[in-house]
Amino acid sequence: MSVTLDKIIEQFADDFLICDVHNPIICNTVVNEEAALYNLSEESINECLTVYKNITGETLTLNTELSTLSGGQKVALMLLLALYSPAQKIVIIDFKFTLDAAKAEEFTRLIQSFRHKGKEIKLMDTI
Repeated sequence: MSVTLDKIIEQFADDFLICDVHNPIICNTVVNEEAALYNLSEESINECLTVYKNITGETLTLNTELSTLSGGQKVALMLLLALYSPAQKIVIIDFKFTLDAAKAEEFTRLIQSFRHKGKEIKLMDTI
């Protein structure tokens, strides 16, 4: 389903963590500060970094400068931070926009596994 970004925000902002691949990074400093905004535990952050490496083949540390990441790497990080966050309801906007087919498939499987664990995850496309 394709809708405008304004409609998505209007409909979901009160109850959902909204992740927009067109604006994947909130603070353009280091991984640790970005992860803090998602309220991740140390264990969850470490798991995110491990899964990130498994999916992208790249290693991130807590002190990796976010400005050094490509658009697709920022999206991958945002998706992992959101999925591993305590948020039980997540909207992901234009999910596959900057991911290559292989990474999009990996994230599709990962999203399904979090859905099976009880998270409500909506994938939306904007027009």
